[in-house]
Amino acid sequence: MIFLDSWVWLAYLVSSDTDEAAEAATERANTPDEGGLIAPTVLTDVSYRVRVVADEATATETVRAMRGYEYIDSAPLIDEVADDAAALRDTDPTLVSANSRMWTRSISQRPSGTMGATHSLSALHRK
Repeated sequence: MIFLDSWVWLAYLVSSDTDEAAEAATERANTPDEGGLIAPTVLTDVSYRVRVVADEATATETVRAMRGYEYIDSAPLIDEVADDAAALRDTDPTLVSANSRMWTRSISQRPSGTMGATHSLSALHRK
């Protein structure tokens, strides 16, 4: 089971140094052998950040697409899972180096009101 934090989804949508790693993590999580988990707070964070750089309709569609993955579920986290997810991020080279600074840096380089996405929202629909 892979926990997909908000940075994964944001890196996947925004051109960054880690968008390929984010795409790989999402694809790996969306398999019956691995599976993925997102917390409701991840949906909230992604929705908010997309709304800031795009609009409410795009944010709504983004969250809908995130919920549409067959093997990625949304569930509240318990402390033990959150601790394990943090440790995994430190040890898995495909998940290291992306953080909210990347997102802030990426959107600061975009024209106001645009996502400037490499993968775009349509990429989330590829399952």
